[in-house]
Amino acid sequence: MSRSVLGYRIGGHHGPERRGAADSLAIDWRPDASRLEAGNPSLLGVAVLDNALARLGRLAPDEIEGHARALGGELIEGLLARGFPVITPEAPEERAGNVCFLAEDAAGLASRLAAQRVLVWGGEGRIRVSPHVHCDREDLERFFRALDRVDARPLGLARG
Repeated sequence: MSRSVLGYRIGGHHGPERRGAADSLAIDWRPDASRLEAGNPSLLGVAVLDNALARLGRLAPDEIEGHARALGGELIEGLLARGFPVITPEAPEERAGNVCFLAEDAAGLASRLAAQRVLVWGGEGRIRVSPHVHCDREDLERFFRALDRVDARPLGLARG
């Protein structure tokens, strides 16, 4: 059995023994620097990261930025057309890769969207959508279809 503590993988070599079923997560740490050994690295994670970096490395930064800003612009247009107050600046040079809008029950809306396999952040009365290099127009269409299906309401509008 191993345990992750602050991002480090803890294995049996970090301490001579665990305390047993009564306190199964407690570890008696070794008294020397050997307790800082990294444990087993995630070789699959390293391979995936290597592949992702190689793919991204072939893209020009200005093309990535242009793509993200174009998607953000389409996202803003679609949200405004649905009556959502967008709090992200419309001007491309004034925004980053996220678009935020105000919605009733933002956390609940984020959960309902997640159930539709659309991941956004929701809280504090707003939803944050992050279209970037890994997204395309089809992802935006899927987002809007899900948004329309889950009874999303702009913040402050009464149900009617």
